[in-house]
Amino acid sequence: MYTNQHKTNIASRLTEILDKRKPFIERLTSVENHLKTLQSTLLDLEKHRQKLIQLPDNAEIAGNLQQINFPGLLKRLEYQSDQLAQLHKRFDRGTLNIGVVGLMGQGKSTLLKSLSGLSDDEIPAREGGACTAVRSTVYHQNQPTYARVTFHDEDSFLKEVIGSYYEELGLVPKPKSLDEFASQLPELPSDAATKKAMYQRLRNEYYAHFNQYRHLLEANSPRVLDRVPKEEIRNYVVHQQDANSDFAVLAVREVEIFCPFSRSEVEKIALVDIPGLGDLRVGDENLMLQTLGERVDVVLFVRRPDSVRYGWEARDTKLYDTAHKALNDLPDRSFMVLNKMSSADKYNSKGCETLKRTIRENHIEVVNCVIADCSNPDQANQVLELILDYLVNNIEDLDSKYAKAYQDHIDILHRDLDTDLQKASKALAGFGDEDQLFVERFKEFKEELSDSLEKFLKKLRKNRETVDPYFKAKVDTVMKACQSDPGIPALEEIERQRTDRFGGSYRSTYYGSIAAMRANLSKHFLSLNEGLQQSVEQLKSEVTNVLVNLKKGHLGNLTKERDAKFLGVMTELLDKYNNQLELGFRTLWESQVSYEGLILHSIRQHFDDELEPDLIKNNTLSTTTSESVKSQVEEFNQQEVKNRLEALHQKVVIKCKQTLDQWLAEPSQVRYFIIGEFFDRIHYAKDMEDQWRTFLRKEEIRSKVWPEFQRLKEHKQIQEEWQNLLQKAISSNKLESMEFLN
Repeated sequence: MYTNQHKTNIASRLTEILDKRKPFIERLTSVENHLKTLQSTLLDLEKHRQKLIQLPDNAEIAGNLQQINFPGLLKRLEYQSDQLAQLHKRFDRGTLNIGVVGLMGQGKSTLLKSLSGLSDDEIPAREGGACTAVRSTVYHQNQPTYARVTFHDEDSFLKEVIGSYYEELGLVPKPKSLDEFASQLPELPSDAATKKAMYQRLRNEYYAHFNQYRHLLEANSPRVLDRVPKEEIRNYVVHQQDANSDFAVLAVREVEIFCPFSRSEVEKIALVDIPGLGDLRVGDENLMLQTLGERVDVVLFVRRPDSVRYGWEARDTKLYDTAHKALNDLPDRSFMVLNKMSSADKYNSKGCETLKRTIRENHIEVVNCVIADCSNPDQANQVLELILDYLVNNIEDLDSKYAKAYQDHIDILHRDLDTDLQKASKALAGFGDEDQLFVERFKEFKEELSDSLEKFLKKLRKNRETVDPYFKAKVDTVMKACQSDPGIPALEEIERQRTDRFGGSYRSTYYGSIAAMRANLSKHFLSLNEGLQQSVEQLKSEVTNVLVNLKKGHLGNLTKERDAKFLGVMTELLDKYNNQLELGFRTLWESQVSYEGLILHSIRQHFDDELEPDLIKNNTLSTTTSESVKSQVEEFNQQEVKNRLEALHQKVVIKCKQTLDQWLAEPSQVRYFIIGEFFDRIHYAKDMEDQWRTFLRKEEIRSKVWPEFQRLKEHKQIQEEWQNLLQKAISSNKLESMEFLN
């Protein structure tokens, strides 16, 4: 037994240990807040990542972003935050807690009564059946015994109690509200005996008596009874299946009992009674895991050997393994009490010895395995003294090792976060980069422009000996006009002109009519201009189609104008920017092929040869002045003049037609040469690539030629937001901000 000095030392050491936890809690709180900030930042970054992945024409960037596992990291962050919250609860207590764990009917409650001085009224230990139905924590307090009872709220009841039954039994659908649970219980889909027994408990207790405890389940925050008197505590910690029960215990989440311990040095010790495993209640295992993880510093297993078979069983190792899930250092913070009952036969004692001897070979590792009568307060307190000595000497080291396991997980998470954040920093390389995008698009544009114009030029070269259809059509029209409107006066007109204009001379009338006929023919041939220009305008239209239909650079977006007007707009734009490409476009835009410049000289030669009176040779109406000839001429009549004019007209028209037939392919030649000149001016001339680059780089031009540049500002804004969030996440992922150990 402890001396008074020893008791004082124990009490002061317990207080010192708890005080040392306070700075750790401060650091842990800082890390918890930091993880929340990091989680929030990473969530924003993930939303941004999803937005970027959905952007059109963004396959490479989307591929990079899909390699980043922010969703997985967010889940891990959430999990580690929950783990730190659990660690926080473990260390942010005013007591060191001893959790008593055991299967149903092993003597847990009996041991707790011996240690605390409580009776069956507060910690029931009845023969047969499970005694403790809820988690109870017993604290030392120098005043009459009372309890604080905390009930489930609606959410925790549905999740921790009803939800556990539904998951275990495979019941669907899970109720989302208390009303849904109360309305109808689904049929059990299994014939297994254990499942049926569990389902019966759910149906006969929680479902059948729901209205008797429903009022205790409040919506937003749990209902708390602060001072339940000693004589009523039993109603909230044990199932009482009798007619007078109000079934309030079914709504209880936790009971805290305050009573005076018999030993003052343990006032900083709390005893946690965890419901015994092994009966048909669902959720007890999860409750044990939660309790061990958050509220227990040392685990005290209680095992009572059976009088007939007293070896270690699978259920013992299973219970140990379950506890090990919650406490990674369970071998260093657990004790085993083998309950040697004074009232039992010799086989109980023999069983205790056998279990103690074989505990390690059954892989149940504890600090110490002791044999004690749990119903004997002296023996129970000797066990407590053993535990207290161990706690005083080892708990700080245990706490440090336990917390280090959490810190190690945080460190690993930090490194994985850093890896993905580095990926994220490179994922948008080139996204929103105007220069890089322009280089790529300009290269594609120039290649397509060159190829397209080269193909067009080859087509013109191939067809340059081909009759121009526009010119030929106009020639045909002109020749018909020459026939239909020869410009030869009618007989009456010949006679009138002879009388009125030519002094009664047929000779003068004939020569005057030749000049008029020539002028009339010349007028018809002037309309050949239309055919020649139509051919040129068609050429301009075809070139425009080549330019506006480029797929790698939409020059057509610069204006709605087409055909020659497009070339005019391009000329004006290039002139506005003082760009040397302007010369090529202007030359093409202003290109004209005229009858006067191309064919007139050939036609006029025929006119001179045949229709110039002073040059006419061997004409029957000679210019001789001999009286005989003059008399002969004067004897001609108007019909003879008309006949001779018609013959002369036909002769000239035939010669002109023959000449024009030789010129039918000339416009095709001209078309080819015009485009050859245009190609040279905008492609092969010195510095033309630089001139194209300068022109297309202008913001108002490139945003029309390449629509993606219209989205570039939005992309840049998205990229800026991405980088800001990324930098915030990188700053938040500093290891020093995530360390809570010294």
